Amino acid sequence: MFKINDYIMYGTTGICKVIDIVEEKDRNFIKKEYYVLNHIYENNTIIKIPTDNTKIFMRKILSKEEAEGIVENEKLSELIWIDSERQRNESFKALVKTGDFSNLVKLVRSITAKKKEKIALGKKLTQSDEIIMKNSEKLLFEELNIIFDFNEKEAHKYILNL
Repeated sequence: MFKINDYIMYGTTGICKVIDIVEEKDRNFIKKEYYVLNHIYENNTIIKIPTDNTKIFMRKILSKEEAEGIVENEKLSELIWIDSERQRNESFKALVKTGDFSNLVKLVRSITAKKKEKIALGKKLTQSDEIIMKNSEKLLFEELNIIFDFNEKEAHKYILNL
């Protein structure tokens, strides 16, 4: 259970702050507790989600030490790539949906490496790879901004200069 003022990763929406926990009646007039979330980069976005939600992934953001440990471990990890565009797209989308910090680091590193490789050959990434990279970076960089107070450029450098 989260507390008021906790920062959480909320699905693919990104980092939200728990601004309240309220009790309201649902559609069946049954009292239920809800988190009231405010997306940190879209102040006008207020989200109410049941505290017992299991459909959309939610987790508290990492501590500085946890994030550093994961990034350090990624130095030893292999990049991931699936040659079949359809399979890669499905697999990578599933990884983004987990909201897992380690998966996001791995995706950004892997797709960026493939992008550099393709550019050297005079080619470019597929549109679906670009979209997945953009979504992964958004989620990852939002979290790094809260943890380390990094801007986007600093976050990118931190992840890629492992």
